[in-house]
Amino acid sequence: MDVRPTVLVIENDEAIQALLDTMLRTQGYRVRSAYDGLGGLYEVGMLKPDVILLDIGLPIMDGETFIATYHQIPGPHAPIIGMSAYAVNALTIDGLVGFIPKPFTLAQLRNAMETVLHGPARV
Repeated sequence: MDVRPTVLVIENDEAIQALLDTMLRTQGYRVRSAYDGLGGLYEVGMLKPDVILLDIGLPIMDGETFIATYHQIPGPHAPIIGMSAYAVNALTIDGLVGFIPKPFTLAQLRNAMETVLHGPARV
């Protein structure tokens, strides 16, 4: 039985999606992907991910609509980390537990994932 955390990446930019896939797999995560919010809803129904990395500016169904629709589905619900290259006030987006500005570094991605899955680092 595979006990690695599963991450659903919902990102419409193929290059960023491939980069996230590689970065996350290197860090030991199982990764599934969707290119838009509708595909993401399909995947969460099949996958039950541990974390969702969500581009806020998606085609077909944007990130905020995805979040609202996802939370109408009976839970439990995975924590959602938003991503955007645009100036987004992530605090105003109900349903996000974290935010990564694009472009991001491996350290930013790793920190966000660890914080969501294990809580803030203790010093």
